[in-house]
Amino acid sequence: MESFQDDFSRKTWVYFLVEKSEAFGTFKFFKSRVEKETGAFIRSLRTDRGGEFTSHEFTNFCHENGIHRQLTTAYSPQQNGVAERKNRTIMNMVRSVLSAKQIPKTFWPEAVNWTLHVLNRCPTLAMKNKTPEEAWNGHKPSVDHFRIFGCIAHVHVPDTKRVKLDAKSCKCILLGIKDQQWSWNDSHKEAIVADLEWDSDEENSTQREESDEFETDEVVGETESESDSGALIEENIQPAEISPRMERIRRPPIWMRDYVTGGKTIGVKWVFKTKLNEKGEVDKYKARLVAKGYCQQYGIDYAEVFAPVARLDTIRIVISLAAQKNWVIYQLDVKSAFLHGEISEEVFVDQPPGYEQKGHETKVYRVKKALYGLEQAPRAWYSRIESYFIKEGFNKCPYEHTLFIKTAERGKILIVCLYVDDLIYTGNDATMFEQFKKSMMVEFDMTDLGKMRYFLGIEVIQGSDGIFISQGKYAQEVLERFKMAQCNSVLNPVVPGFKLTKDEGGVEVDSTVYKQMVGSLMYLTSTRPDLMFIISLISRCMERPTEAHLLAAKRAFRYVKGTIDLGIFYKKGGKDELIGYTDSDYAGDQDDRNSTSGYVFKLSSGAVSWFPKKQPVVTLSTTEAEFIAAASSACQVVWLRRILKSLNQEQYSPTLVYCDNVSTIKLSRNPVMHGRSKHIDIRFHFLRDLVKSEVLELVQCSTQEQIADVLTKPLKVDTFLKMRDLMGVCKFPGVN
Repeated sequence: MESFQDDFSRKTWVYFLVEKSEAFGTFKFFKSRVEKETGAFIRSLRTDRGGEFTSHEFTNFCHENGIHRQLTTAYSPQQNGVAERKNRTIMNMVRSVLSAKQIPKTFWPEAVNWTLHVLNRCPTLAMKNKTPEEAWNGHKPSVDHFRIFGCIAHVHVPDTKRVKLDAKSCKCILLGIKDQQWSWNDSHKEAIVADLEWDSDEENSTQREESDEFETDEVVGETESESDSGALIEENIQPAEISPRMERIRRPPIWMRDYVTGGKTIGVKWVFKTKLNEKGEVDKYKARLVAKGYCQQYGIDYAEVFAPVARLDTIRIVISLAAQKNWVIYQLDVKSAFLHGEISEEVFVDQPPGYEQKGHETKVYRVKKALYGLEQAPRAWYSRIESYFIKEGFNKCPYEHTLFIKTAERGKILIVCLYVDDLIYTGNDATMFEQFKKSMMVEFDMTDLGKMRYFLGIEVIQGSDGIFISQGKYAQEVLERFKMAQCNSVLNPVVPGFKLTKDEGGVEVDSTVYKQMVGSLMYLTSTRPDLMFIISLISRCMERPTEAHLLAAKRAFRYVKGTIDLGIFYKKGGKDELIGYTDSDYAGDQDDRNSTSGYVFKLSSGAVSWFPKKQPVVTLSTTEAEFIAAASSACQVVWLRRILKSLNQEQYSPTLVYCDNVSTIKLSRNPVMHGRSKHIDIRFHFLRDLVKSEVLELVQCSTQEQIADVLTKPLKVDTFLKMRDLMGVCKFPGVN
């Protein structure tokens, strides 16, 4: 196989050789073909030093035609990286299509031709927003004729080749395109035909089959589909759902101008969503116009893209504070939030499908405000609402950029927490609530959701006794998704003494499904700290999961099945004192012998922050492992105290952090350097400075009272249940 690639357009041609000596004749044919197509001449040719390219006749021909030769150094294929990488891409695809359709390897040239036909019509990084074929000839190629390689096709048999009762078509296999005509094969003969009918069932059957054990195509929380061409109605979504969206898009000033040849415009498409409420019922149908922002280029079409969102720790702190003070938490939703953001770059987009202006179909829009899909849209929206909060007299927390606080005389306070277009607010003054809500309604298109009931997949129940948060609906959806809804429940996610290794000799399982399982469980930890340890274990094995890892993940699901109604209850009243627990196992990882740190912080009656993490170094003693864990928790102490101070809940006394290792406590108070501690990295010794400055204090507790044990090691059932209760994890207590 001999391939040629144009360096500018990246279009590729392939010719098949019986012997390498045919390379020269093939090049002469290729040269004649492309020069007649373009009217230009080949100026440079880069090849390796193979004998077929360095022969006298090849060299003399290039000299006579003024072609500059670039020969790579021996054993340095990277010097011709464009061609080498393209060859590898082609052969990878060829192996895939032959294997997927179980087509004999003798048909590899047909697979190469089809692969090349597809690649020449696919966009590349080298050509922004263009395919190689379009860059080569200036015309956008059609892909309407694309079909799956190897699919079943029915070819019409002409009347001259059949008798009266013969079948009018024969069943064949698609092998690609030859000279703009279809090629098919019936295992014995090959022909080029013009009339084909496709077996749609056969095409659909080529899609990836589902696993026998799991369903992986269900979307949890909302469904989404994309429109094609001009189709605007998706199932139950009516034009009435789209028209308000278009009005919000057109409300800002929009400039329409003629399309300039060579200018850059960004395509748009409709995306439809079905939004569900906390009961899993359809809340509303949404139609969103989305720009194809993947065509944008960094530094030209956009610069800054980062936009912060609220940490779940912050949200839980606000909920805990509201429960303690008996405040009510309310929720607002910004309609089409990104459309409120203003962009400074010059961006042009196509007219929305189905809403083209009559008589101006060739014109394009210049976008003055952000559009969903644009790379800079999240940043533009955050900058817009941030400036609004500052103008309204809010103070932005410097340690959590989505937390805004407004204070007034007599201790009045209003707290707002932002997560993209969803925001919650609470405080102690109803007048401030009404003023804030009215101001937001004037500034933005808002939906008043009333009391906070469902936020980021978290169910919230507010009552006079406190606030209960859980994820029961999400947990049930996850169990059904992975066919674990009817499994037998267990009392704890990990049995005592359980160890998980890489299991290199084990039987591999579907890594995609395994990763989906881990990710689904991970989001459950928003209200379920009791799941953190098992998830930290199984998440270490996602590169090559085996049956042993899958069984561990399934046990976690069995535990969820029996505790689906658990959540965290933040009681009314109580102290606003922050307390923490820190712990570590010792060399718990069986593969690299690293230890695992864990911490839990409680505010009033329930946990607000927790996290297990494998330590970055191998420790030589339990003291060292516990000291590193304490240093990790100290970082969280500093941040939590700053957040509470911003919320007018300053901690005047040192934060008590309970630890069950006496040596660690003594080491934090006394800078003693001896054989067991002299090698500990200096970055962990800032813990001593925090203890000295009375930011925190390590306090001894017994192992039977160490809540953080839940995050670092498998426990007996009785101990596990006790520690789970101490974290505030419980069933719905019947809030009035």
